[in-house]
Amino acid sequence: MFFQKEIKILILALSFFFASKNSFSQITTSDYFNECVLWLKADTGVTVTNGVIESWNDISGQNNNYSINNTSFSPLLHNSYELNNNACVRFDGQDDKIYNASIDSINEYDLSIFIVSKGYNQQGSGSRAGFFSVGNIGDGLICSRELNSQNLATFVKTKKISSTNGGVSNTGYEPLIMSYHRKVDSIAKLYINGNLESTVGNAIHVSPFLNSGSYLGFAPGCASFKGDIAEVIIIKSFLNEGDREDIENYLMNKYAPAVNLGEDLVIPYGFCDTALSAPGYYESYLWSDGSTDSTINITSQGLYWLEAVDVFGRPSRDSVYVSIPNRDSLYLESILTCFNEPIFFEAFIPSGLYVFNGWSDGILTQSRVINQNDSLFYFVTDSLGCSWQSNTAYFEYDADLANITLGPDLSLCEGNTIQLAETPDEVLEFSWSSGDTTSFQIIDTSGTYILDVINDNGCQNSDTIEVTIIGTAPSLAYSIENETCQGS
Repeated sequence: MFFQKEIKILILALSFFFASKNSFSQITTSDYFNECVLWLKADTGVTVTNGVIESWNDISGQNNNYSINNTSFSPLLHNSYELNNNACVRFDGQDDKIYNASIDSINEYDLSIFIVSKGYNQQGSGSRAGFFSVGNIGDGLICSRELNSQNLATFVKTKKISSTNGGVSNTGYEPLIMSYHRKVDSIAKLYINGNLESTVGNAIHVSPFLNSGSYLGFAPGCASFKGDIAEVIIIKSFLNEGDREDIENYLMNKYAPAVNLGEDLVIPYGFCDTALSAPGYYESYLWSDGSTDSTINITSQGLYWLEAVDVFGRPSRDSVYVSIPNRDSLYLESILTCFNEPIFFEAFIPSGLYVFNGWSDGILTQSRVINQNDSLFYFVTDSLGCSWQSNTAYFEYDADLANITLGPDLSLCEGNTIQLAETPDEVLEFSWSSGDTTSFQIIDTSGTYILDVINDNGCQNSDTIEVTIIGTAPSLAYSIENETCQGS
C-alpha cells in the first residue's frame, strides 16, 4: 500500500514536468508518464540496513530496482552539502557498485537521460569512470565522467559514436547535471548544466544484451566512479527543448535553490554582531556592500541584497531589509551654537538594559554642556557585554560677536557719531536704542545709547555707552567762486 501511494504522489509530481506539449499533443500525461523507465532519487527509495545500502528502488513504477550482491561493494548514503544537503549515494571509486539485471533493452530506445552527480575519476589519464551503464564499453551505453589531461570532463558513449562525445573542463569535485538525449539512427545531444556541449549524428542503436545488465557507479571495461549520485531519470523519448528544460530546471532548483535571505529582519535588542549569511556552496557571492564572502556583518539599518552564482552557473538575487532601532537611536545631531547660548543636552539611551559608558572626551556624566568648538560621540553597553558607539557630532561655537564694544563712556559735542570699535564682517543687522539701523549713531542728546547686532548665523550681542554733550560741534561755512584768476 505504501509503495502504491508513493507512485500516485510521483505521478502527480511528474505531471508537472511531463505534461503534454504541442510537439507531444497526441500523448496524454499518463501515457507520457509511462515513458519514464527509471527514476532513482537518493532521498526516496534507498534501503539501508545496519548502515549498508542494500538497494536503490526505481520510483518510476517500472520496478527497475538496483541492488548489491556483496555488502563489501556497497556505496554509502550521505547528505551532500554542495547539493543543498540532499541525500546522495557515494561510490568510493574502487569497487562500489549497484546492479540491475533486467534493464538491457533500454539500449534500443530513443532516450533522454538526466543524471545529477558530483565526483571525479580514478587517477590516470584516459580512465573512464562510469556512473551509469548498460553492457560494456565496446557495446552498450555508458555515461561517465572522464579524466583527460587531469581535467574533469563528462563523457557519454554509445556504439559507433565518438568516444569523446563532448566534455566540460573542470578542476575539482563540482556538481553537475548531465542531460543526454539520443534519437535512434538520427542524433545524440549532450547538455551539461543546461548548456549544449556536443551534438553527434547517426546515433546508431545496438541490439539488446543478454544477461549483461546495468550498473550504477561502474561500467564494464571502465574504471569505477568516485563521487556522489543524487538522482537519475531516464525517459524512452527524445524530449523536445521545453520538456528537457522543465526537467533540468526541476533538478537545478532542487539541488541548487535560488538565493533566499529570508524575511525582513528586526533586531530588537543588543549591540552584538549580527550577520547575514547564505549557504557556502554557491560559486560566487556579491553583497550590496561589495563583500564577496558568504557572510557579512550588519552594522546599520537598511536594505541589503546578495547576488550569487550557484553550482550550475545560474545567478540569483535576493534582498532583505534590516531594522536596528537600538543602534540607530544612538544619534547626535551636529549643532551650531552662539557664544552666549550654551547647549544643555543629554545622551539618548534606548529603553531596556543599557548602560551609558561615557563621552569621547572622557566625561562620564550622561548630561553635559557644550560651550566651545568640539566633536563628540558616546558609548553604550548592553547586558550581553557588547558596546556601541554613537555617530560623531560636530559642535561649532560662534564667538564672532563675543568682544564687540562701543568703547568707554564719552563726552562729545552734539552732532558727533559713535560706532563699534571694530565691526565684524559677519554682522548683518544693527539696531540702536534710538531706532536707527545704521552702523553708526549721531549724537543729539546726552544719555545712554545701546547697540544690538546680529550676525549671519543669527547670533546676537549688544553694548551700552553713556554719552555727555559738552557743546555743539562747529558747522563750517565757506564759498569759492566758480571762476578765479591764476594766482588769486
